[in-house]
Amino acid sequence: MPGKSPKKKDLYLGKNMADLNKLGECKDLGNNVTIIIRSADKTFREAVHQDELSDEERAYVLYMRYFNVIQTAKRKAEYIKQKEYFDNLIGKKNQLHAIERAEGLSQNLKERYDLIEAEAVAKKLEALDEKKKEDKKEEKKDVEKDAAEEKGNDKENGSSTVPPVTAPGSISPMELFTLLNDRETQLILMDVRPEEDYADSHISHKSCVNVPASILQPGTTVNYISNALPEASRSLWKQRGQVDHVILLDWRSTSQEVKIGSTLRTLKDALFKYDVTVILKSEPLVLEGGYEQWLLYYPTVTTNSHILCPSRPEDFITSSALDFDYPDFDEPSNDKQPLINQSGASIPTQAPNGMSQPLLPSVDRSLKPKPVTRSVNAAPLNNKTSEPKVANNLKNTNTEPQGDKLDGFKIISNSLYPSVGQMVAKNIVRSNSRTDSGVAPVDVKPKIENSDVDQELVELTEIKKKKEEELHDFKSERKRMAAEHKARTAKLEEEEEKLRQLEKLRRKEEKDVVELMRLKRNLQEEMKNEQIKQDGENKQTEEEERKRLAELEQMQKLEEDKRRRQEDVEKLRRERRKKEDDKRAQDLEMKDNILREAAEAARQEEEQRRQEAAAAAAKRAEEERQEAEREKKEEERKKREEIKIQQLKKEKQEQEKKLKEQREREEKMKADEELAERLKHEEAERAKAERDQKMAAEKARAEEARRLAEEKIKKVNETKPQWKQVPSNNLPVGWEKRLDKSTNRYFYINHNLTTTQWEPPVKIQPASTTGTFTTKLKEEPAQSSRGLTRSFSSPDIMKQMAEEGDKPLHTLNFDRASKPSQRFEPPVSKPVQRQYVVKRRDLNPVYGSVGAALTGLRNLGNTCYMNSTIQCLNNCTPLVAYFLNDLYLDDINRDSFREGMHGEMVDDYAIVLKALWNGQNRCITPRDLKNTVGKYNPMFAGYQQQDSQEFLTFLLDGLHEGLNEVKVRPKIPEQENDHLPDHRAAEIAWRDHKRLHKSIIVELFQGQLKSTLQCKHCSKKSVTFQAFMFLSLPLPQQSRCSLKDCIYKFLSPEMMTGSCKWKCPKCRVERDAVKKIDIWKLPPILLIGLNRFVSDGMWTQKSTSYVDFPVSDMDMREHVSDPKSTTRYNLYGISNHYGTMEGGHYTAFCRNPCTKKWYKYDDHEVYEMSRSDVKTSAAFVLYYTSIELTAPIFSPSQ
Repeated sequence: MPGKSPKKKDLYLGKNMADLNKLGECKDLGNNVTIIIRSADKTFREAVHQDELSDEERAYVLYMRYFNVIQTAKRKAEYIKQKEYFDNLIGKKNQLHAIERAEGLSQNLKERYDLIEAEAVAKKLEALDEKKKEDKKEEKKDVEKDAAEEKGNDKENGSSTVPPVTAPGSISPMELFTLLNDRETQLILMDVRPEEDYADSHISHKSCVNVPASILQPGTTVNYISNALPEASRSLWKQRGQVDHVILLDWRSTSQEVKIGSTLRTLKDALFKYDVTVILKSEPLVLEGGYEQWLLYYPTVTTNSHILCPSRPEDFITSSALDFDYPDFDEPSNDKQPLINQSGASIPTQAPNGMSQPLLPSVDRSLKPKPVTRSVNAAPLNNKTSEPKVANNLKNTNTEPQGDKLDGFKIISNSLYPSVGQMVAKNIVRSNSRTDSGVAPVDVKPKIENSDVDQELVELTEIKKKKEEELHDFKSERKRMAAEHKARTAKLEEEEEKLRQLEKLRRKEEKDVVELMRLKRNLQEEMKNEQIKQDGENKQTEEEERKRLAELEQMQKLEEDKRRRQEDVEKLRRERRKKEDDKRAQDLEMKDNILREAAEAARQEEEQRRQEAAAAAAKRAEEERQEAEREKKEEERKKREEIKIQQLKKEKQEQEKKLKEQREREEKMKADEELAERLKHEEAERAKAERDQKMAAEKARAEEARRLAEEKIKKVNETKPQWKQVPSNNLPVGWEKRLDKSTNRYFYINHNLTTTQWEPPVKIQPASTTGTFTTKLKEEPAQSSRGLTRSFSSPDIMKQMAEEGDKPLHTLNFDRASKPSQRFEPPVSKPVQRQYVVKRRDLNPVYGSVGAALTGLRNLGNTCYMNSTIQCLNNCTPLVAYFLNDLYLDDINRDSFREGMHGEMVDDYAIVLKALWNGQNRCITPRDLKNTVGKYNPMFAGYQQQDSQEFLTFLLDGLHEGLNEVKVRPKIPEQENDHLPDHRAAEIAWRDHKRLHKSIIVELFQGQLKSTLQCKHCSKKSVTFQAFMFLSLPLPQQSRCSLKDCIYKFLSPEMMTGSCKWKCPKCRVERDAVKKIDIWKLPPILLIGLNRFVSDGMWTQKSTSYVDFPVSDMDMREHVSDPKSTTRYNLYGISNHYGTMEGGHYTAFCRNPCTKKWYKYDDHEVYEMSRSDVKTSAAFVLYYTSIELTAPIFSPSQ
């Protein structure tokens, strides 16, 4: 299954696109355009990698940096001079890909940044709204407190007041009118009435917009509303996120009627809950009473106040009846009018639907004065106590602003109905006018005692003082609220400034996107023009080729004529030369017969010995020949390709030359004939000189053959000892070291016991030598008479064959007379000869001073799997020190069985290891080790690509068997673990394993696994413990996983069914079973193989999943059962595989124990790398160590 795309990473590099564009800038990279372009390519690859990891910010920054680097390169003078070359070097596919990805990432990042900014603004506005709600709650508490006080006063005075109530989420017409007049507050009025009603009459304000109810179906989205809105309403609709409040209304909107499914609820939810593109600053409010109530309160703030509202479904009384009596002008006025009621102003009534009605006066009818009969001639009352009081009240009524309290009255100036005070004032004015015209005044109130009037004045004075204090407190509170409002306004202005800055950044980013689009179009046009240009050039080239072919045919005809003439001349020459050769052959034949008879006897004897020597060297020579032929073929293939390229170039040049030389050839025909005559004369002289020279050479060869024949006969007659005595001062007394020339190996003779053996004595002690031993030094080869010298990096095969021919038959001649009495001289029984043959080591080194363990290995043809494995083992300090200090010589097992190869692999591996650590070679050729491995495992004999895990297993097994200290294997009985605890059973199994296998390989690389089988039928369990060399872990089916995930999958139970059923010892039949593997003990050096090659039906495929593994401090405690086992590991080597099953390449990443740095080993190339680049998706085999790897202590001369 394809892996899921990784989750997008959180934003962390910047707060907006401007920050990312700033990070995408590049510094000056110098004037070398090639280096700049390489840097751009590296930046592009890193951008693609980060894009795959879903790090949008870093990918965008790297793409933009890639463009900036390319632009920097294009401004250099070197680029301008070689524009076409550098354009091809840059390429256009990468630029197009980078442009497309940068555009997509820019859009995504812009949306994410806007969303984060909107969330931040929403949080701030939410905090302000919370503070505003708290202020409103405090104000509401103050109002309720004042209302409670007034209610107490009203109860004392016999009247009651009810404060106006506004439901949450709604706004009254008076509050809306205040907001419309506030210049610092921005809002939008969304009228959902039908378009015809809205056109007839609506609120007269520039922020009023019509959203018809016909487009507001339940479930409607903002996008649908935007597309269905009238054209005149769309501009204000787009500004909904920038205003402070959004007001919703219809004919009779109330907060109680905003229910699910209603028109207002649909619009409110679409704006406030489901709109992710625009975030409102506050929750939309509903106008209480709707447009009908607005007409009653503020008819002048409408486009048409004479519109008829639609009828209600049920009878509804808009205003309460006026329940008071008009004054009778014929009746005398009373002092205790409702105007001076101590209960204060009138209270608005509450409509049945909860809407506040206009404030109406309340009248206490119990205080209505009774009619008093007065005579017309009665003296008028003194108006000093009544009229000034009423006049004062009238003055206050006409001048007091809306909502102010003064002298116990609360007068609403915008009421649709006249107040009682106004009506009484009008009557009083009319009375005064009548009095002034001579008509007798009418008494306003009955006669009252002066003491009562004074008392009432005192009470009124106290009430007035109290009201003045309340007015002062009210004004102070109003100033405080104004200050808070100003502070909130300042904060909102600050937020608005930030929004403007964001809009500015957004415009700049859009400009950058436009620039990218322009670059993309330019590149596409350049590619199109380049394609047109290429087509034209192809057509022109084809036309030129046709013309040249026609000219070539014409030239071929001319050359054919000339060739016929030359053949005639050459025929004459051959006839003359044949006659001369026949004569010369007769002379030579006579001399050859004489020499042939003399050398025939020596040649036959030499041929017999050569055949014997050639048979021994045939196999080795054949292998070397095949290797040489393969390398030669490879070189020839490369040369053929180069020659082919050169030939194509030469053909073009020759075609041009032939056209030019065609005319010259006709002129030179005559000169050629003259030249032919002159050549005939010169040929005759040269033939004579060659004949004389060959005669002298044949004579010299005959003499040399005669001399060699005499020397061979002399050597045959001579007798040479078969054994070559080699002096040694390190042998015990009575021991002798000799060289077996048939196998070129040393063996040791114990004259004390008259025995021989291949291995040196166990205890080497200085021996007292009484005689002087001599050995013949290596003779230098004779100087070649041809002036050529042999390279000592390759074996001298001719000399080896000659030396083999010089060896006599394997017979010994002894002088019995000189036989000692107490010592038994050879012939002694030669030790049993093994297949191992000491051979010349040919590492073919490339000399150069490098650090220890920093030498490369040359690829012999798809042998990179072997090179990467050797380099990883080469950085394991314990194993390296074991070989560098020759400790392996004490443990080598020449009689080893199975894969030991009689120690031959150990010797070859030790030679390679020492060459890698001497620090004097840049690279070497491990041909001997490769041939030895292929000799005993045909899978590695050829030059096909192989699995490095399989090679690692075979190599370690071979080294173990070659170093196994167990010479005779004891019989180990089968272990029964049914009644043993796990730790005891594990100890016994490991002890038995060490009785059979004891070497440094076991100590360093082998651990122990616990295998449990449980029958599904009877629950019978079988527990066994077995050793392992390395863990081969399966990979989960996902594109990215961790090493722990692989270990968990390796340790998970496995069902054994079908053909894999287990034969239960209790049931005695095959049963389905569950197999469970547990790690009991881990080795000091832990090898982990990732099983990337999996079978898929008939095919095998490679998994490229990225495995995240720890580089240091890996804790395996939770996976290991034995508490005594090692659990902490550090990575020191990785074998990587790049490619597929059909073809690939192996490299190695290793941490050098001397420098503590990481290096990349790519066949013969070794260079330092960063620790951060160690983890890749190509990791194949992981090398972990639980011990500190330090530089090995050894002597380089060893």
